[in-house]
Amino acid sequence: MNSGKENCEICDAAFSRALEAREMMFGFRDSFTYCQCANCCALQIKRIPKDIGRFYPADYYSYQPLASSVARRRRRGARRRRILEWPRIAMPLLRLLSKADDTFYIYRAMGMRPASRVLDVGGGSGAHVLEMRDAGISGTLGIDPFIPDDVVFEDKLLARKIAIDDLSGEYDFITFHHSLEHMPRQIDTLTQARRLLAPGGQVLIRIPTVTSEAFETYQENWVNLDAPRHFILHSHKSLGIAAAKAGLRVNRLWCDSTGMQFMGSEQYRKDIPLTDPRSAAKTKSSELFSRAQRKNYEWRAMVLNRILRGDLLCAILVAA
Repeated sequence: MNSGKENCEICDAAFSRALEAREMMFGFRDSFTYCQCANCCALQIKRIPKDIGRFYPADYYSYQPLASSVARRRRRGARRRRILEWPRIAMPLLRLLSKADDTFYIYRAMGMRPASRVLDVGGGSGAHVLEMRDAGISGTLGIDPFIPDDVVFEDKLLARKIAIDDLSGEYDFITFHHSLEHMPRQIDTLTQARRLLAPGGQVLIRIPTVTSEAFETYQENWVNLDAPRHFILHSHKSLGIAAAKAGLRVNRLWCDSTGMQFMGSEQYRKDIPLTDPRSAAKTKSSELFSRAQRKNYEWRAMVLNRILRGDLLCAILVAA
């Protein structure tokens, strides 16, 4: 796509339209062209900038230092292990006590257990790998070719500086937590995930989706377009096509979007970056949105999630 390819990366159909989106997370405001496929509706950057590293500064969230409070980690880890191991009848109580652990409820529903072999792809410095290990999932590894070096924490390897193409082994679960959209050649990446998947294994993908009210409403100001870091943004249809070409199939879809899809996009319309001190992403007392507005946005997000129209999509893929 660096060459300004004219056809869709996912299905090779022609593009139907283009839009210009600005970098607004940090407020660089550089403009980038995105094209949308006439067939599968995937939205993709026309040219990946040669200086893409400039848009991942040192304070980018996935490259932050790892947590070091042992007591806090132990408490969270014990709680998350209970989510994975306790009987189903205890889940309502656990949800009341641990509302911030949604990812581990997904893992439980997928059948992940402490003995599972897990590969986390594109997770930066390995913060989530550390969370999984603290929850007792010791056979977890992160990979990211863009970290400066392998990440070792407490004398244990958390993340390797390696591309998925160069990795060997077999994994019960492979996860892409908001990382696939940062990758070119996504069908190749998913094909490699299929190669590494153990029999009966599952791939979890969490991505922004253009099959959403937020994208259709805000277009180039949609907060989760996130130019230029996001290279390909899938529709429900295009994700199914990409999975099929990689030897996988979509087993389940659901949405887990929040009110930020509206607040962040409204900010961008007003030329206010996501990292601005006034931003709703920075403070709950933001002057930009009243308490009533925030509650309304969260309610709208909940409704849209139920009808698969939220802007953040979760998908479980299995071997075709």
